[in-house]
Amino acid sequence: MIQTLLFLAGDYVALVLAGVFSLFIRNELITRTVFHVSPAYLYLWVPLVFMAFIFYEGLYSWRYLTYEITKKLIFASLGDIVFAVVLMFFTHIAGDVSRLFVFLYGILAYMLLCIFRVIISRMMKKMSFFQTPVLIVACSPVILYLGSIWAAG
Repeated sequence: MIQTLLFLAGDYVALVLAGVFSLFIRNELITRTVFHVSPAYLYLWVPLVFMAFIFYEGLYSWRYLTYEITKKLIFASLGDIVFAVVLMFFTHIAGDVSRLFVFLYGILAYMLLCIFRVIISRMMKKMSFFQTPVLIVACSPVILYLGSIWAAG
């Protein structure tokens, strides 16, 4: 439960940073025009929709290897981009919304989510969070012999 909350918080921070960075890149570095995004969309709705796609991929309920996480994050990012573009055209706001912002957001969100997930995972491993000591009990002559060799050094 706590591990899921840590990943939720990390994902939210990564998605908000992706929104801020993509808005900055679009406004200041590429087009030099001003595109405004409502703070409610930038800090609430867009991260929630993106996190719904991450939840759909199962990244909050199961533990996966790093390459599986990156694969599932790619699918979540692509799903979010397609959903955003389709929603823009069906609601007839495609002229008001910058498609460059949407694509930059998808790319930066994927990169930042991968980075934040690796950082959080390594931080939890380094601090020994959620690790349970395991005692293996066996009664076999081979195991006893290997145990005596291991104990002798």
